[in-house]
Amino acid sequence: EPAWPNDLLYIFPIVILGTIACNVGLAVLEPSMIGEPADTFATPLEILPEWYFFSVFQILRTVPNKLLGVLLMVSVPAGLLTVPFLENV
Repeated sequence: EPAWPNDLLYIFPIVILGTIACNVGLAVLEPSMIGEPADTFATPLEILPEWYFFSVFQILRTVPNKLLGVLLMVSVPAGLLTVPFLENV
């Protein structure tokens, strides 16, 4: 069965309108609450980074010397890059 005109003219608009109807229905039936307004003068007790920066944050927080912490962060990818060369030896 060809895609033109059956799918493109008849089925796709029904799927698109159904998706829009489901989104509108969910927005009306289950509205998300905004929450309390932000206070610009109150700092949180502990500020944590996103999950993909958390390992870097932990290294810099545990190592007392910042230069040593940066060198540790550089040594991990450098060590991973040397693994194929070490396996060939």
